[in-house]
Amino acid sequence: ASSAEDVLTSRFGDLTAKVDSAIGDLEGSVMPKLNWACPKDATWMNPLSSLRCNNAEEIILMLKASDRVLHDVMHAFKDCADIDAGSETDLKQVLTLKKWYDFDRRRELRCFVVDGDLVGVSQRYLSEDAADLASEKEEILRKVKDFFCDVVKERFDGLSTYAFDIHISKRDRI
Repeated sequence: ASSAEDVLTSRFGDLTAKVDSAIGDLEGSVMPKLNWACPKDATWMNPLSSLRCNNAEEIILMLKASDRVLHDVMHAFKDCADIDAGSETDLKQVLTLKKWYDFDRRRELRCFVVDGDLVGVSQRYLSEDAADLASEKEEILRKVKDFFCDVVKERFDGLSTYAFDIHISKRDRI
């Protein structure tokens, strides 16, 4: 074992074992999140260059490298007028592991709502070539409209103008 592994085991042995066990329960790959923030600014540290983590060591590496996570740990309530400055010390940090799913980025859509009406749908990542999806355009739009009417609209009651992102799987699930 390397000295880095020895340090991890001595300081975080029980925690890393629990995290590795949870990762196994979630089929071997997860996306970590600490309270509000995921370490998306630290994907450069991950051997997979993504948020996908396969063990506790990768999670710890990414959490430590993330400025977003650091901000939430050290200054979560800095600009809040209705929270005491010392409240950060009372905040319980929670590590959440979400099962990893590989998404086809070409099937991620950004939807725009104005005055309560769905007025636009666009490809989320414009640099991805989605020309092969053109034949599915009408079916995709129908599914998006149905999802908006059946799920989204009622949850955003009181908001009239907003945007939301969705992914339509190859099995047509949103």
